[in-house]
Amino acid sequence: MNIKKLLGPRIILRIKDEDQTETEDGVFIPQSAVQDIKMYDVGTVVDLGTGKMVGGNDIEFSVSIGDKVLVNVFATKAELRRVEIDSVKYIDFLMNDGEISAILE
Repeated sequence: MNIKKLLGPRIILRIKDEDQTETEDGVFIPQSAVQDIKMYDVGTVVDLGTGKMVGGNDIEFSVSIGDKVLVNVFATKAELRRVEIDSVKYIDFLMNDGEISAILE
């Protein structure tokens, strides 16, 4: 799916696909088998929408393209596509700007 124009206060966030972990022997371990329960994902903002207006005034995004951000794993987000960059698998998610919890250094 190719997006022509992202509308409103939406962003596309790229998160490393950690559904499966591969051992050195090539055996895949599903994430559900890993004991650590994580509450946040770290992702990179790859696209911004047109923003939003409140009372006729533009409200700026709280993030910029390229920012590394923290987002709750239970945040409302829709999977758009899966991409592979330099043999690393990522998932691009569509979500609202307000779902971002923090910008990381």
